[in-house]
Amino acid sequence: MSEKPLSLAVVSITKNEAYIISDALLACQGLFDEVFVLDTGSTDGTQAILDAAGVPWAQGTWGDDFSKARNAAIAHAKSDWVLMLDADEIVTARTVGSIRNFLKTADKSAYWLLQCNSMWRLFDVGQWLGSPLV
Repeated sequence: MSEKPLSLAVVSITKNEAYIISDALLACQGLFDEVFVLDTGSTDGTQAILDAAGVPWAQGTWGDDFSKARNAAIAHAKSDWVLMLDADEIVTARTVGSIRNFLKTADKSAYWLLQCNSMWRLFDVGQWLGSPLV
């Protein structure tokens, strides 16, 4: 009898991320066992987008302390493992597959990942501008 695979959640902290949160949520669809968002006071419709997408979220406070907000967000997750992503970060199916394969032999309680950022469009004050960079 094989063991049940370890569950994997993605958790994000948001504040006024309406301009990008739909893209991040779409990228997460079907890749994670759980998605959770801690919103720290959005006034731009972020919470309505989360509700419309059926994403569990809670209201939290920022308090100028990232670690407290991060730990509060993680406390809501029920999965065995949590991947923290910013609301403007997109994870690929290939990456999540690699993480899941790695977790099959995980023998530690925490890991760090090498993150590679790609800038496909110019970004200015919450708006996407122009065409992909060449």
